[in-house]
Amino acid sequence: MKSDESFSYDGYLVFNEILSFSETESIDSLLSKCPLFEDLVNVEESPVGITKQPFTEYYPAPDIHPNSYEHDLLEEVTEVKVRNETFEKVTGLNDEGEIQELAVRSVESTDSYWVHPNFVLIRGSKSESSRAKNNFQEWTGKHNSFKSLDFDSDFLLWLFYNACHDGSISGNFKIDTLTDAKITGGKSTDFGEMNRASESEDITRSTQVLLSILTVQGELTMLGGMFNYNNNYISADISENGRIHIKANSGDIKTFSDLRRVLISVDFVRELAFIYEYWEGLQPNERYPPLEFFEDLKDRISEPGTEFELSLDPVIEKYREKRNQQ
Repeated sequence: MKSDESFSYDGYLVFNEILSFSETESIDSLLSKCPLFEDLVNVEESPVGITKQPFTEYYPAPDIHPNSYEHDLLEEVTEVKVRNETFEKVTGLNDEGEIQELAVRSVESTDSYWVHPNFVLIRGSKSESSRAKNNFQEWTGKHNSFKSLDFDSDFLLWLFYNACHDGSISGNFKIDTLTDAKITGGKSTDFGEMNRASESEDITRSTQVLLSILTVQGELTMLGGMFNYNNNYISADISENGRIHIKANSGDIKTFSDLRRVLISVDFVRELAFIYEYWEGLQPNERYPPLEFFEDLKDRISEPGTEFELSLDPVIEKYREKRNQQ
């Protein structure tokens, strides 16, 4: 466990569910529909409910200063834990030393962060995050309004395309370097079988990655690297299924207090959610890379002493259709 004087978190900064909901209902209104765990204890046999705490209640922190960007963020985040109490029957000794069947109490907890204006970011394993999402949907009646953001493979390609240029995505979000990629669905070719390229200095020049894209042998399912967000360097993996893993032991945040580290991570994930929804709303000719981009990727492949024939017809045709381009 990591801890500051008033804030702690367990495990890794892995967000497995990113939920977006309609802005017609406020966060406070939705949370008011969720049962409070403290009201259910000693009332229900296996209570499931929430505890909630605005991030402002964790302040002060040693490295969050008044009038700073992080200080303003405190007002926008509420920590919500989904807590589930269970009792497991075991055989043991009672207070008199007699063998007896006993009920051992345990409480499981999954962290989530409700972020202005309309995002819920759930941190934990995939199964824990899925259960928490289902709880929120059941409690709030938002089965049709909560939308999971599962980053499309073409969104990752759009990020890759931007990384091949200046890396700027928005005014405060820039891809510094991409060092990791995963491609699934690929087939073995004369150039090898592509599964994952890791710890490369720059995968936008990785022959395996470029060939997998250009030969339509598979789809990007993960990109990882260093990102510059609000002048903080953050190392993260972004996966097609909506999973974001922020590396706490890398980049600028490794030196931050726990409260500041989680706060910056939550804001980073929220910004990616904004960017993804922006990308979804683009016209096809902006949502997908220009066809010239694939020619540029071919030019990037440089294997001294290697000669090969590579037709771009399949990838050009695929994205000509996606772009609605004649």
